[in-house]
Amino acid sequence: MWAEFNTADADANGRLTLLEARSVLPALTAGQFDILDLDNDALLSAAELQEFIDDNAPPTGCGAAKAYVHQSIEKLLSDLLLAVFALSGLYVSSRLRRNP
Repeated sequence: MWAEFNTADADANGRLTLLEARSVLPALTAGQFDILDLDNDALLSAAELQEFIDDNAPPTGCGAAKAYVHQSIEKLLSDLLLAVFALSGLYVSSRLRRNP
């Protein structure tokens, strides 16, 4: 990613204009560039790009593992609850057949 940043920085000033950024990301819109340009100076610095990435990256490390475990436990519990309902339904159904 930083290689592309340096490639796009045609004047080597450490900041990208919208046109420079589009040289490596042709589909980049002015609105998207404005979101990345945190200080609204119409130039995108490596620090602004890194700050945006840090603020919007999905969790990693222990936080991601904890979130994954939490989601896995929730899914397991919901599956278990559905199994209990299904078995309860089968039990009631078998009891009704025996005792009409």
